Amino acid sequence: MPLTSEAPPHSLTALAQEAAAQSSLFRDISDTLPEQLAYFDQDSYTCRFANLRYAEFHGHTSASIVGQHVRDITAGATWTLIEPYIARARAGERVTYRRESPAIDGRIRMVHVSLTPHVDATGHQQGVLVVARDITPRWEAELAARDSEARLRKFA
Repeated sequence: MPLTSEAPPHSLTALAQEAAAQSSLFRDISDTLPEQLAYFDQDSYTCRFANLRYAEFHGHTSASIVGQHVRDITAGATWTLIEPYIARARAGERVTYRRESPAIDGRIRMVHVSLTPHVDATGHQQGVLVVARDITPRWEAELAARDSEARLRKFA
């Protein structure tokens, strides 16, 4: 039943409480995932949502990162590297890439990133969902295997 101005006030309160409970549940679920999640608005490309893992990786809290432009979140050389991928996602293309990324603690991490355009029911793009996974352990194992193979080839 659609809400009208004739709806009893307690109905609006109940709906607001249900919306808050759903929002809290979504936050709890997203914060337990191993992936970094963020959502950026199509027009302003400011962050509208970030889970705790994404926010902390970029030196923020889940609250402080909201409203920040992606350029300000990533900063400097990182922005220059990822801007072409972002442009493609904002143009409607699903984009996947991996790149080295400096973490807030100064360590270099390898991150696998997926950018997925969010299109509403009318076909208009509303934003871009970012899903990033830290694949550093696998990357380090690959590097170690390559180094070992190179050393073995010297003796062959």
